[in-house]
Amino acid sequence: MPLSEILFIIAFVLITVAFFYLNIRRKIALARSVDMVFLRVIIARKDSDLDEKKETVKDFREQISIMEQLLASMKAMYSSTLKGWLFGQEYISLEYVAHKEEIYFYIALSRSRKLLMEKQIIGFYPDCVIEETPELNIFENRNIVRGEIMKLKKPHEFPIRTYQKLESDSINSILSALSKLSEHESAVVQILLRPVDDDWQDVIRKKIRKAEKK
Repeated sequence: MPLSEILFIIAFVLITVAFFYLNIRRKIALARSVDMVFLRVIIARKDSDLDEKKETVKDFREQISIMEQLLASMKAMYSSTLKGWLFGQEYISLEYVAHKEEIYFYIALSRSRKLLMEKQIIGFYPDCVIEETPELNIFENRNIVRGEIMKLKKPHEFPIRTYQKLESDSINSILSALSKLSEHESAVVQILLRPVDDDWQDVIRKKIRKAEKK
């Protein structure tokens, strides 16, 4: 058989496999999105002025560190199955939603992970209230819609300023802007996360060593 025919057959097989793979991946992604649940997380108000004063004395970094531990605990949602390797890990969405002059915090994730997530949240925030709610449609009766995507300017292995080096909680300025929206305006700040294998640390170390040698 001529070499050209062999190459044609190989190319045809690869294209066919890639087509079916992408088609299955798209169907799995659609099924995952349909199976998402939305958890509204509400932190209980302080019972007294004394409790409020105690809270203001605490360093905001201490409060952020609690959330850091919660995010680290989400690593338990990593799936080491063949499906997870072939079609990617399931996403978790953290969302600040400003709608009808109210601001809500949601966590959207797969229904199969709901119970685990609720246990983790309550473990770090025992006074919080978690409610499963329908998906909030902020686009209803809206004539103008705009979206933006923020990405790191440099590759992710380069360091960024973390909360340990901040002088104030940067989320306050974001929430302040959201609170100024009118009744006819809505906005969402969405952060998409997905767990990764522990080998990412070795990859980062290799890239850092490579950069230091230059």
